[in-house]
Amino acid sequence: MTSSTHRVPFDAPLAPVPLLGKKPFVVPLHEVEGLDSFLREHSSIPAVRLCSVLWGTPCRRPLCPWCAHEKAKALRSLWVEKIDPREPSLFVRLSGASTHDLSQAWSELSSARKRFQSTRWLASNSRSWMRTTEVTHCWGLWHLHDNYVVFGTPLELETVKREISSRWVAAATAEGVVASPGAQYADYSRSTAAVRHYILKGIMDASDEHARGRTPGDILRGYHQGDADDAERWAEVERLFLDHPRGIILTQRGGALRNTANAADVDFS
Repeated sequence: MTSSTHRVPFDAPLAPVPLLGKKPFVVPLHEVEGLDSFLREHSSIPAVRLCSVLWGTPCRRPLCPWCAHEKAKALRSLWVEKIDPREPSLFVRLSGASTHDLSQAWSELSSARKRFQSTRWLASNSRSWMRTTEVTHCWGLWHLHDNYVVFGTPLELETVKREISSRWVAAATAEGVVASPGAQYADYSRSTAAVRHYILKGIMDASDEHARGRTPGDILRGYHQGDADDAERWAEVERLFLDHPRGIILTQRGGALRNTANAADVDFS
């Protein structure tokens, strides 16, 4: 009997509510009492168990709340230093289908992204861009998507807004990845500050809002509080990073931002 993974495409675009409405309350995991000793006992990632970022020897792993916090600070510093808040931009969300298998979801998103970026179309139609990958779990399924903020001339931004979704779907389809046209999103950013907050929030942020999907940070928080289901989900997240010790690239910069030296360039993969 051949098993199959249940995969559900998101048929409707996810509206950019976090960019327009009230920001959710963010729980700073690196400040949660007892979480450090909890991870030292329960994490399956040796580097995370031994992390001593406060004493100058960080593990530099994306799932470490303390190192993720330092990475986010460095990216925010880069943004403030290099990006004019008055410069117009696009916010873009690109994704594939949701699946029960986190490793499959990552592999599919990565292969679609590699095909999409191989043409250098985005680089040719923008001044600069930044990409972060978001990982969420909702309704029993893993959903991954790439968030981009794109800067350029009015003509470049209009071109990207008009074409990026169809180009992404074509790239994904060429890789055998399900990507619904209606699930992609591209529109002008109404607030540069709100976009910065959203795109740089990181996978280890936890919040008080769960309706749109729970991040690994939410899941770790639940595991720490004794949720058995979250314990299983956290184990799956750690397995993904253990299986791809140098292949999980959650942030990327292009164009004028690509060659800007900053503390964000420290290897946290």
